[in-house]
Amino acid sequence: MLIVPLAGCRRSLVGLAGTTPSARLAEELRTGGGIELFRGILPVFFAHKRMKPKRLRRFVKLLYLGRRTQLSGLESWDSLQGYISKWIRDADHGRLKKLPETLRTSGLHNAADALQRKLRRVEDVHLCQNDRDSS
Repeated sequence: MLIVPLAGCRRSLVGLAGTTPSARLAEELRTGGGIELFRGILPVFFAHKRMKPKRLRRFVKLLYLGRRTQLSGLESWDSLQGYISKWIRDADHGRLKKLPETLRTSGLHNAADALQRKLRRVEDVHLCQNDRDSS
């Protein structure tokens, strides 16, 4: 059974091992500590969130700061999304957790707040799962 952070962690989703989305979610939470679930949410978040292209370019440049990656084609929305998706796949857990801070540095405060809320919810799901496992 997977505990979901609705109504103070009181509701639950029941699924058969490995066959339902809730069971898959439970397995991801056990193996990745919730951050893998967050990683799965990010591409959709960036695809649907409205952001000014100038600030999105600044964000992509900050993501790749310090790397020897040649960033080309930053004028195209699709190429920006491609760079973000690649970064998400390659990023470690610590960098994923700092993503809202990077968005704020880029001037994308509303997106940072929305992503911070999503991160908190994913961590809450993980904490509820750990509470259930320890009892």
